[in-house]
Amino acid sequence: MLFNDQLTWRARRKTLDLAIAELADIMSEDMDQVSRRLPALAKYELRQMRLARELLRALRLFAAHEFEFFFNGFYGEPPQLKPSPDYPPRYVLRTLLDQIAVDLSILQQAVAQRRLHGAQSTQQGDTLYIADLLAEYALQPAVTNHLLPGYAPVLTFLSRTTFTRLIPYHNAVLIGLTYASMTSKDRRPTRDYLAIPHEVGHYVYQHGRLAGTEQLIYRWLQGQLRALGLADDDWRVCWLEEMFADAYGLLVAGPVMTLDFQDLLTDNLPAHFQTGIDHHPIDALRPLIQTALLRRFAGPNGTRRFVHAPDALDANWETWLARNREQFQTQTPHQTQFTLPGGERMSGAAILQALAPVLDLIVTALGAADGNVGKRKRTVWRPWTRDLADSNVPVAKLYEFFTRRRFRMRARRLHAVDEAGSHELLRTLEMCAAEMASGRVFEPDEWLPLFLFKSWSSEGDEADTFKVN
Repeated sequence: MLFNDQLTWRARRKTLDLAIAELADIMSEDMDQVSRRLPALAKYELRQMRLARELLRALRLFAAHEFEFFFNGFYGEPPQLKPSPDYPPRYVLRTLLDQIAVDLSILQQAVAQRRLHGAQSTQQGDTLYIADLLAEYALQPAVTNHLLPGYAPVLTFLSRTTFTRLIPYHNAVLIGLTYASMTSKDRRPTRDYLAIPHEVGHYVYQHGRLAGTEQLIYRWLQGQLRALGLADDDWRVCWLEEMFADAYGLLVAGPVMTLDFQDLLTDNLPAHFQTGIDHHPIDALRPLIQTALLRRFAGPNGTRRFVHAPDALDANWETWLARNREQFQTQTPHQTQFTLPGGERMSGAAILQALAPVLDLIVTALGAADGNVGKRKRTVWRPWTRDLADSNVPVAKLYEFFTRRRFRMRARRLHAVDEAGSHELLRTLEMCAAEMASGRVFEPDEWLPLFLFKSWSSEGDEADTFKVN
């Protein structure tokens, strides 16, 4: 070795800790300056800056406990974490520091992009102001329908791609949006904001509970799929979270979200239209999966909520595929043979049929099958866009429904939310560290869950693999 392992990792950890502390100090100074500016702008900006500073402090505390546990376990005398053949010590420490750096970078972006120019807001600040509030609107049905105990704070930021960042040390919702989403000065939502309800759906999947229970939605769904005989590596299980996020987004935004997805998918690589390569459904079939979900949603009186929009959206998608058949080779998606994750070949019709029980379970978990969720209070989903008058109405009408919707573009007074789950991992780390101090030696299958846990990852276009369910 050309260097001292322990000194190297200590130095890397210290530089990140100093960077977090420095940013928190800078933010405190900025907050003092903001408080002297225009009251309307200052009130909102201060709220978000306080949230970012709170997240920085939570990140710093969690990072210290997480790093120290693994560093002391691997490099103590004697070592008390037995090495894993798949995850060697240096890989574990590097990954932990990478995760800390990702969150530090996100929070730095979120703060810098909101700064006022003199006493005036910027285009980036206006964009994130609307994005924050729309994310709060998207979160509201989960609270109203008792899937979440209360509103979670929301912090959006501009990035290269659209994704949700899940964090284990706070209950905040972090959502990255593309720079192309930036709004004009009229502060009206553009169609690019329609990605927000889907991204919020990832948060609800990971943090939500079946209405009236303490059972986590994702664990219930995974248990139901195992009861159906599906292995954990089955392609339907791989697609589960994305399909759930789609379902939640559709319940919030309505059929316009499928139209927006159709537009977004058309600039993907042709290979993605024919082959399933990751946890996202095959591009050619994803709009059809979404319309299958729309057909399952019921209104307050038990009838189908969306009667005409799904047929119109299917026709629109199949027309586009036929028009571009030479490049995408999926002009008849029901008859086309697709390659699934794992290499299995199936027709589009067979894939949709195989997904039917999974979609039923997702709709059941959301309580959308009978138009309400809560056992404590009957409520209904009220999507941002309604059904089309008939299936011959141009689907572009859905965008018109969205742009004409009146959103109250002002900061909402959020209810307190139970953050107990956000501190569960930290308490586990503290307990394990105390046991290690008393001489306990941990086998790989005992410490791996503290490294490979479900809630420190990016979901969406920047999805990563640092997550197990």
